[in-house]
Amino acid sequence: MLIRAPSPRLYHLSDDPAELRDLADEEPALLEAMQGLLTHRQRELARGGVEAAEELVSPEKRARLAALGYLGSSGPADLGRFEIASDLPDPHRVIAVFRELSEGKQLIDRQPAMAAAILEHAKLTDPSNPFLLMYLALSYQKLGETELLRREVDHLLEVAPEHLGGHLLLAELLASEGDDAGAIRALERTLELDPKNQATRLLFAHRLEDSGRDGEASAAYEALLELAPEHTLGRNGYATLLYRHGRVEDAVAELESILRAQPFYAPAYLNLAVIRHDQGRIDDSERLVGRALELRPVYGLAHELHALNLELLGDPDGARTAWEMARRFAVSVAARERAEDAVAGQPNKKPTQ
Repeated sequence: MLIRAPSPRLYHLSDDPAELRDLADEEPALLEAMQGLLTHRQRELARGGVEAAEELVSPEKRARLAALGYLGSSGPADLGRFEIASDLPDPHRVIAVFRELSEGKQLIDRQPAMAAAILEHAKLTDPSNPFLLMYLALSYQKLGETELLRREVDHLLEVAPEHLGGHLLLAELLASEGDDAGAIRALERTLELDPKNQATRLLFAHRLEDSGRDGEASAAYEALLELAPEHTLGRNGYATLLYRHGRVEDAVAELESILRAQPFYAPAYLNLAVIRHDQGRIDDSERLVGRALELRPVYGLAHELHALNLELLGDPDGARTAWEMARRFAVSVAARERAEDAVAGQPNKKPTQ
């Protein structure tokens, strides 16, 4: 095995599979011959492209190189893409960083502190690797280490200004700090880089709505739905925004459109149930909320509306049971507190949107 960067090294893989003993000084003639062969083969690959690479690098050799860490999923076609130069990174170090990056990535959700330690070690070798910086930032986000998260996000966007994940992380960070305007700017930058990204367009609409910029949020939802007419979450968000602004029939039309395309989408049934409840059509509301609970039995907000409907229908025992279920499956502190107040005999008469 000849390694030419950053300086020539020679290993006998059969005797030294870990590549611990450099034979370059001991075998100068062999080193020179292999360097000449490597240059010749590299030129052939550059001329012949993928077909030449497939012919010159057999499946057995590719498998062996992959086992040693020298080839990834891109395969041998990459061998002819670049001129061989002495200033290329040491492949031993590249492989070590790749292995630590892979190990750290797998630990982010389960052991974020361990992931951060592994990735910080890899960063000592490759401090400007965008993938490494991204995963390190995610580790610190998981740990709640805001300052370290900010450091890594800033570093990531310094070395890779157009990194989509970096701008999305920045938007989340700014939103958590209460800087809604900054978060919106970060999302706008992300959309400039990738205008067809539906997930980012939905986040952008939500952030505008949460910031009280409903007119812009409405336009953002409309842009998303123009790009992806069947986007269920986007249409549901747009419907709730329309309803909040008194456009009841438009909201109903949007929700019914969702259910024609996605008849098993529980939030659309719940939002229609809320509208019918507010209109005083309690039987209709109860039918719709019942369908939502059939589809999602652990739907806390649906149990809450169910309880409010039963109170209006004169069924206090049923309402109490529904409030218990609402408390059990509450997804927010506010929802839990509403349910607890109702169970204690202080029901909240305001339906939840």
